[in-house]
Amino acid sequence: MKGDIRAAHIVVNGLVTVRCYAPAVTLLEQGRIEGDVFTDEFAIERGGVFIGQSCLPPAQAKGKDEPKGKEELKGKAEAKGRPENKPAADAPDGRPAQEVAG
Repeated sequence: MKGDIRAAHIVVNGLVTVRCYAPAVTLLEQGRIEGDVFTDEFAIERGGVFIGQSCLPPAQAKGKDEPKGKEELKGKAEAKGRPENKPAADAPDGRPAQEVAG
């Protein structure tokens, strides 16, 4: 098969040399994909061959489910009074909350 495939679930048990777009892609033991796969869920059975790149599907629309940019995350960390990438500390000696138990 040649061209692009778009479906709700793509199951391959032969040769496919196309771009695949689907929420779920399954490559069975006799299957071979030579091309890019855009999916949230990609299963490859033993014996299946995949040559290409797998990527998350392109965003359909920008909105609240879109990952936040680094600048926005940095602003939220600073607003809480701690530097970016530093966990909150509950213990007086500065140990992270995960280490306080016990």
